[in-house]
Amino acid sequence: MKKIFTLILALFATYSVSYAQSGADELDETFKFVTADGTEVPNGSTWTVNVAEQNDFGTTQIKSGLFLKNTLGEKVGAQVTLDVKKIPNGNLLFCMLGNCSSYDTVGLQTKQGRLNENATDDLQLEWEPTAYEECVTTLHVDVIEAVEKDVEGSKQIVYGDVIGNGPTITVKFVYADPTGIHSTTHDGASVVARYNALGQRLSAPQKGLNILVLSNGKTIKQYQK
Repeated sequence: MKKIFTLILALFATYSVSYAQSGADELDETFKFVTADGTEVPNGSTWTVNVAEQNDFGTTQIKSGLFLKNTLGEKVGAQVTLDVKKIPNGNLLFCMLGNCSSYDTVGLQTKQGRLNENATDDLQLEWEPTAYEECVTTLHVDVIEAVEKDVEGSKQIVYGDVIGNGPTITVKFVYADPTGIHSTTHDGASVVARYNALGQRLSAPQKGLNILVLSNGKTIKQYQK
């Protein structure tokens, strides 16, 4: 009887560990990465941007155009991790709820904040290159504990543990000679759909911004002269 009871305990412990691991791996979709028009950039996808423009200071910049959206009707804490994997030159700007930082080396950068119900926050992720090259990063978001507490007489948000594992996407910035970015294939993939900046489907390339959906599932931005 003792052996049977011990075996049952062992099986229960194994099941509990497996269930906990399964729960930890489950994707939490409280937060989503989206574009300005609300289009979701799905978990695991690569978002490629190559539209270079001049800012007010005369510096070249390539904007990701990505936002973080809270899909719930309540305030929720978020932790966004930027993993700079390749930055050959220039600077990378990254913001969350107006808290902005600039980076020029590879590594992990993390920001925390609490988004209001159904709110969308502009991450202002953009690369300021100084030479033709590519910059590669990933973005990951977790749901975290966020409690409003009275700290030394003032209300402050205190952040705690991660309670939900959200999506991860790759963001690829391409700064290249504009005469060489208008081909209909990209890394062996063909264009299966084309949209303008308003999300309207196009039957052919148009002047200005084109959003291309590729056969490998990737979405990229392309500027057509």
